Order: sequence, then structure tokens, then C-alpha cells
Amino acid sequence: MVKYIAKTKKMLFEMDMADAQSVALLGEFNGWDDGRHPLKKAKNGKWKIEIALAPGEYQFLYRVDQQRWIADDSTPKRSNDFGTENSICIVPDSENKSKSKVKKNSQKKSRV
Repeated sequence: MVKYIAKTKKMLFEMDMADAQSVALLGEFNGWDDGRHPLKKAKNGKWKIEIALAPGEYQFLYRVDQQRWIADDSTPKRSNDFGTENSICIVPDSENKSKSKVKKNSQKKSRV
């Protein structure tokens, strides 16, 4: 599961893989380096990490036990050069959302 957390302006990546010994997040945002974003295992067996990313669209995969590459079932996919698919993470531009809310609110006030 991948989710944008507006309060922290970070992306939450979460994977349910209780039997895994290690899970890493690899993608365009970290040069596909499996040492940069290791997930932490929670007591419920889910692996999680929150990271700040610039707004945009990124391809990524999880690497389980330094062997298996796994796409996130909750995200759109894109074919890669290896004949498999990468997951797609879309990071919203939170500043534009804030500006559009302010604009809408100021328009409402001017109409009243």
C-alpha cells in the first residue's frame, strides 16, 4: 500500500510480508539502491517506511530478502526493460492544493 500523508508531507509505503527477513524500497527516487530505504517490521508483520519525496511520478519495487522483486498490488504498474512491471507512486504537489483551497475560500468570502 502506498499513501500520501498530508500532515507530514511524506509517502507511506507498507507491505504485508510477515515471513520476510528484510524488505527494502527501491525506485527512481533513490537510484534503485536497496541500502537507502530499508523498511521496518511492525509487530503485526507489516513492513513500513515513510519518506519525503518531491512532487511527481516515480517507479519503484520492493526487494524482499535481497532476492525477490515485488510490485505493490495497490498501485498502477508500468512495464520495465526486464519483462516485468514496476509500481508507480504519484506524489501530489501539496503547495498547489493549499493555494487552490485558499483561492476557493477567498472566492466564497467575496460572494457573501
